Amino acid sequence: MEEEEESKKSGGELTLEEAQKERKKLEAQAVFEAGKNKYLQDTLESEIVRGKPRVRLIYEAYYFMIFFIVFVSYVGVTKIDTDGLQLVEGIDRTLFMQPLSDEEGNVHVRNNLQDISDLDGVYNWMAYVLYPAICLETGYGKLNRYNMVLYGVRLRQLRMSPEIKSIKTGSLHSFEGYQLETYPEFRDDDQQKTPWHGQPWRSPNELKNDIFEGFDYRIQSSYSENSYPGGGYVIDFPLDHQNGTVGALQNQVLQLRNSGWTDKNTRALIIQLSTFNPQDAKFASISVICEKSIAGTVMCTPNVLMFKMLAFDSHSAKSIIIILLVVQIIFYTILFTYQELALMVHPNIDVALGLTAEYDADMVAPPVYPIYQRPIMYFKKFRDYWEVIHVVNIIFFIYSLYTRGRWYLTPEVWDFRVSNLVLSFPNLFPFAMYTKYLSDLTALNVFLSFFKLFKFMRLNVQLNVLWLTLTRASSILFGFCLMCLLIFAGFSFMGFVIFGAQMRTYYTPWASASTLFQMLLGDFDYEGISYVNQSVAAFFFYLYMVVVFLTMINIFISILQESYNDVSQTMAALKEPDAVMTWLELFLGKWAQAYWDKVVAGIEAEVDKVEMELEEFGNAANDANDQVNRAADGLVQQVDHLAVETTTSVVADGKPAPPGREIGNEVMVAQTIHTDNPAGTGAEKKA
Repeated sequence: MEEEEESKKSGGELTLEEAQKERKKLEAQAVFEAGKNKYLQDTLESEIVRGKPRVRLIYEAYYFMIFFIVFVSYVGVTKIDTDGLQLVEGIDRTLFMQPLSDEEGNVHVRNNLQDISDLDGVYNWMAYVLYPAICLETGYGKLNRYNMVLYGVRLRQLRMSPEIKSIKTGSLHSFEGYQLETYPEFRDDDQQKTPWHGQPWRSPNELKNDIFEGFDYRIQSSYSENSYPGGGYVIDFPLDHQNGTVGALQNQVLQLRNSGWTDKNTRALIIQLSTFNPQDAKFASISVICEKSIAGTVMCTPNVLMFKMLAFDSHSAKSIIIILLVVQIIFYTILFTYQELALMVHPNIDVALGLTAEYDADMVAPPVYPIYQRPIMYFKKFRDYWEVIHVVNIIFFIYSLYTRGRWYLTPEVWDFRVSNLVLSFPNLFPFAMYTKYLSDLTALNVFLSFFKLFKFMRLNVQLNVLWLTLTRASSILFGFCLMCLLIFAGFSFMGFVIFGAQMRTYYTPWASASTLFQMLLGDFDYEGISYVNQSVAAFFFYLYMVVVFLTMINIFISILQESYNDVSQTMAALKEPDAVMTWLELFLGKWAQAYWDKVVAGIEAEVDKVEMELEEFGNAANDANDQVNRAADGLVQQVDHLAVETTTSVVADGKPAPPGREIGNEVMVAQTIHTDNPAGTGAEKKA
């Protein structure tokens, strides 16, 4: 009752029961905040590496940073190539963006390779675009006058067996008793392999598509995403550098078209040619895939792959640098592998991995595990996900070096001669695909190497703030991302069902998901979906934008922001271990740290010397100032004394003061009177 009366007196409107509820609520909130702060601090403490694992991590970071600089330098030297990009762009403009012509020479300005819809258009493109481009009067057999066409052009056809071209449709009542002719998509098992027009079917092995054992290189269409094997029926069109003309080559192509070499069983027509650029020593494998869809139309997609047969030679400084970088990459890969193997067989592997407490010299010696138990103990290190990434990165580097070694040990590579390529058609597609595979491995290693830098950020909490933020939010973020994934998958399938039959951007669930993700980045085609299905397009588009873009994305950002605030507030309370090695020593080595310490010591000595000189100068200035003040005080006293004597003489003799002595006479007289008669009358005092 007293608390209630006091509450009412103080102007509060809460009853005693409400006040108790509010107090319990505040206590519960305080307990929750304390628990959250303890959990957060424990989480951040767990990310800090201490003891021997910290020492091992620091030295691992030291070696990795050197290796990282070497590897990134190698990638920059070998992969940054603007000349190759210019060659690819030149081929695209010359072959794939030119207007088509017919047999009468009429130019169809709106048509190019992507606008071809039948096989006749493919033959016209070969006759009136491809051959005029490589058979110029000023450069016969050269593409754009600088790129030498090797041997000529190859035309390869893939066919389906005629036995499966028709099916019975007795299950359809309206067509019962009829047979409907169909044109199924290409399948390897059903392709025709019997002789066609007097030509045998040639296997990928015969066409040298399996130069690198274990790699079956198939050419893939970006239009239908179908892949086609390297065999088929082949016709080569060699270039006659002595007496050849554009007209003769055009006649060969048109005669082939009229001979019926391609028909309704043709599923793909692949045009191949290879070029060599002497200026940059680069080869180009040019392929045009002309595939027939189930609708009977032909879609052509070009594929240009540029590569170098050898990444270095002995005639340039760049090649020497590349060789030195490759040697260092091999050295550090072997070093990292040796470190992991040595750790796997370490006698005290539990202490080396930090799985148990460290042992002092005065205590019992650490246990020595049998040799067969050490690998089992070694795999316990993978409880730390960073160790998994580290080992995976080493494995990828080993595999990358192995695949690159296979390249240089292949006879077709190290015994390569450009002069041999003009005698028969050189199938450079396997070489180009293998180098593309090597580039993909290098790209994956680059990503893992950059990502592994976060492992060494654990040596400093301030540098590890990004990963700590994600770790803090992981418990909430996992469930939220799962919910977002379900909602996003629902919209992806919805778009696939509504627009997939009429729009290529939605024709598969994966394509629909890719399109919806691009919509989150501001790239969307509302007019396109509205044209296809106007009644549902608005509902689908605005519902997706409200649910995913405006709601889910903002909640995601809020979770990360809250996590970052918690991490930043808790960092001040963390106690990091003393650094075993400074960052300068970690990145540049002990000699750099010693040199820096020497420079800093020299600077500090110079600063101390200057400070001492300034202090001495200040003391001397103070002494001089004191002397001046004392001299001034003595001079003033002398002047005062002389003035008093002069005034006294004037009063005694009744003589006027000499010139220049009037200063302070009245004061001096008063002082004299006061001195002679200190207890004088009031009149004297007044005077």
